[in-house]
This record gives sequence, structure tokens and C-alpha cells, in this order.
Amino acid sequence: MGLLLLPAFVLLPGAVARALAGPRLERGAVALGLGAAAVALVSLADPSLVAGGRAARPFGHHLLLAGWLVACFPVPLMLLARRGAQRALGLASALAIGAAVLASRSLLGLSALALQALLAHRGTRRAWRLVLGVALLAAAMAVPRVERVLRGEDPSALARLDYLAAGGRGIVERPWLGWGPGATPWTVARFLAPGPGRRPAGEQVGDLHSLPAALAYELGLPGALLAAGAFGAFAAARIRERRRARDRRFLDGALLGLAGVGLVFLGHASLAVAALPVAAAVLAGLALAAGAASDQPEPVSPASGWGGRLAVAYAVAAAALLAPYARAHLAYDRARAAAEPEEARRELGRALQADPAFPLYRARRAWLEGTDGAAAARTAAEEGEAVAPLWFAAGVLAREAGLDWAGEALVRACRLDPLGPMAPFQLLLFDPGSPRAPALAARALAAEPRLAAARFWDGRPGLLAAAVALLERDERLERGWRAAFAAAARRPREERGRPLEIGLTYDGNAAAAPSLFLFRRRPWPAELGAVELRGSLVARFDLPAAAGLATTSPDFFAPAACGP
Repeated sequence: MGLLLLPAFVLLPGAVARALAGPRLERGAVALGLGAAAVALVSLADPSLVAGGRAARPFGHHLLLAGWLVACFPVPLMLLARRGAQRALGLASALAIGAAVLASRSLLGLSALALQALLAHRGTRRAWRLVLGVALLAAAMAVPRVERVLRGEDPSALARLDYLAAGGRGIVERPWLGWGPGATPWTVARFLAPGPGRRPAGEQVGDLHSLPAALAYELGLPGALLAAGAFGAFAAARIRERRRARDRRFLDGALLGLAGVGLVFLGHASLAVAALPVAAAVLAGLALAAGAASDQPEPVSPASGWGGRLAVAYAVAAAALLAPYARAHLAYDRARAAAEPEEARRELGRALQADPAFPLYRARRAWLEGTDGAAAARTAAEEGEAVAPLWFAAGVLAREAGLDWAGEALVRACRLDPLGPMAPFQLLLFDPGSPRAPALAARALAAEPRLAAARFWDGRPGLLAAAVALLERDERLERGWRAAFAAAARRPREERGRPLEIGLTYDGNAAAAPSLFLFRRRPWPAELGAVELRGSLVARFDLPAAAGLATTSPDFFAPAACGP
């Protein structure tokens, strides 16, 4: 899909430049400013802002919104140097965009907004006080967050450091060719080190949260250098054109917008969301149109010549090649909405026929088939490479079917999600008599104390006592937590109350669903590997997980401790 769509992105700046040639440049800039203002007003109309939420509409994430808006922000600023209606439109658009970025509370967005306003105030002398005010307000809002980052107390920054470290390990393993375009969501888990108190259990990382790191990881160091070199060469060429530019202000605005996008991409790398790449391509086209020499003849549109026929042929070919993937996507959505499992299986079968290499379709169908789908679940996990829930589901189905490779799949799931409790507990169910059983039990209980209420322990008091003793002696765990858990475990296990279940809830949190971040598909919740609990004991073990305590040593949750 990337190869099919790449020509469209490469050709988009030239198409925009032709569309904005000559007198159409100002109208295009005004339209861009009004469009950005409309998006900003949509984000500010979100009712959740009243309750202290962040502006995120219509993109669904505050950083995406802030990045797109700072890309467009300098263009209305350049209109402030005009007179009459254009100046009024520029002022209104700039205020709306600035307010929306402030409401997003994105550190990168605020930083980009402040820098753009400071750099643009020379070209906006008529409104320089307003522009500097926006810059100072954005900088003031960013200061507390920057302070927390410098003190090492910002969880988002700590998580990003973990992602960058994982990307660095992946780059070291494949420095020249990388892991392939789009490979990050399906491969990066093998390089992520456990981060108790820094990353939540079960977290599925869809990107490295830094475009330079992502390019080096997926394309290799040469590919990342080529991409950076192309961006730098484009900016240098536009700067050289500045003296003879048709409209120097709009050229400066476009370059400032590209600089803002570049700053945001230092902490964002989700190119699968096309909003930011398209905004960058449109700004590049605006820069080409504004930077053209004033005496340069207006380019002739190729729409009626061979260029137009070639563009139509490309569009038809791309649409034909992308059609099977679109049909598979639609079939998956129909399966999600199906009222009966049989109907969902049929739709997933159609999705697999259209796109047999997509792991999620095969995995979801295998989960619906139960133990009969164990082999298909393993195939899906192998196609997904390093997606922990797929390996977990395959291991659970294989254990229930009595297949000997269940332990191998569960060990893989445990290593890919070292802070999760369910994979080590399922390994325990697979072979409770193993010499490693007490260590696996201790690991599962530290990650989810409520598993101590499982009925599994009823006939195995010695195994539970051994696991509790291991936890009580382990200095890597916080002392107060160890004492509280041991005291709860040693009380009598009375039998009363209704039984409960706990398992791995796939896509349970729509805001962090693996289907959304790893596969770009809508969430479809499923309960995997449910374990029956004694209802009377659940409240007793309702303690914070040791995996979430900042004082916990990551060594306790090292992937190697899952087993060979």
C-alpha cells in the first residue's frame, strides 16, 4: 500500500503548486487558513473540554490535532500583513488555531506554536503584539511540562525514552536495510524492555513516537539519511529562491509550517494517519508556488496532455490493486457487527480470501472456532511476528486442545508482554508440576494479585505457599506491597460468594486497542484465557500490581524469566 500511494504523495506538491500559480496563490492561502480555522473550531466545540479534557477532534488524538494545526498556523500569520478582509480573516484564523493548540496541551504543539509565532512576528508588524502574546502564552503553558520532563517525572516522556531505546536496539540489529516499511507495530515488541512504573502491562506499541527513529528502524540508516537529505535539499532550494520569490511572505509561512511539522514529528511517527503527511505535501506545494520567480511564466496544466492521461492510468491501477484490501476491510467491519458467530466467521472468511496475509483476520476467525482454530491461531501469530495477544490466544487454544506447542506459544507471549499476568499464569496451567511453576506463579501474582483468588489453587496449597514465599523474600519488590500480599494470602480461603472470571481482554480499552494501533482496524473486544476466581477472595487481593510500582526492579519482569 505504501508503494502504491507513494507516487501520489510525491506528486502532490507539484499539483498544488500548479493549482496555486499566479493570482490563485492568495486565494489558496486564504482557503488554507479558513480550512484550518474550521478544524480548530470543531476541536474547540468538543464538550469534553469543559471537564478538563484535551482538544483532539476531529483527528482523535491531541498530538495529531496540534501537529496539523501548527502546520497551517503560519499561513494566517502571513495574512496579517495584508489589508482589509484578508487581514481580518488571518487574524480570526490565527486566533482560532492558537486557541485549539493551547486546548490540546500538547508539549510539542505548544513548543512549535511558540517558535513559529516568535519567528513570524517580523513579518506581521501590524499585529506583532498579538503574535508575541500567543508565543508567550504557548511557552508559559509548556514550561510546567518541560520542568516535569527534565525532572524525570513525566510518564509520557519516560515511555518515549523506552520506545526510542527499543528502536535503537532494532536499528543495531538491522542497521542497513531496516525491518521494512510499516513493520514497527508487528516487530518492536521484541526490543521493548519491561518498564515497571513507566509502561502499563499489556501495552501494544504502534510506533516509536519519533519519525527519525522510525525511518531508521524501518528503512535502515541509509533510508533515514536519504529522507532527511531530501527534506533538507527542498528547504535549501526554497531559501535560495527567496530573493526572487513571487510572494516572500507566503514562502516564509510555508517553510515555517514545514518546520512546525518537523518539530512535531520528532515526537510523533504515525504516518498511517495521512493528515500530517498530506498537510506537509500541501505546504510544500505552497512553498513551490510562492517561491517561483515573479518573471517565471505560469506553468501549463498537463491535464489535457499525456500527464493527465498518465495520472488517470495511475489512479485506475492503484484503485484496482487496493480494491481487495478495501473489500477485506469492509468484510471485517461486517464481521464485527454480526449478530451471530457463524455470520462473523463467514465474513472473516471473505476477508481472508481478499487479503490472506493480514494476521488479524485469520486470528479473529480462529478465536471464534475455539480449539478447532488452534493451528490457524498459531499461523496468525507467526504472520503477526511479535504481537503478544496473538501468541497468547494461540497458546491458550493449544493448551485447551492438548497440543504440545502450547508452552512455546505462551513463553513467546510472556516475553513479548513481560509485565502482563495472564501469559505466565497460563504457562502455570499448562504444566503445574514443572520446577519453574513457583517462579511463574510468583510472576503472575505480582502482575495481577487477584489471581491469588483463582480456584486453581484449591488443590495446590503448596504451590501457592511457595509462590508467596518467593514474593515475600524478593527484595526487588516494594516492601509494603510484599507484606500486604503475604498477609492476605495466609488468611483462610473461605468458600462463599459468586464465582468471577478474569482474563486477557483484547481491545477492552478502545483508546489503546491493539486492533487500532497495530492493525488500523476498529476495536472488537474479546475475552481470552478466562480464569475462574472465588468471588469471596477477590476484594482481599485487590492490591496494586507490583508491575505498576515505580520502585519495582525491572529485573523481576525480565523476558528471560518467562522460560526457555
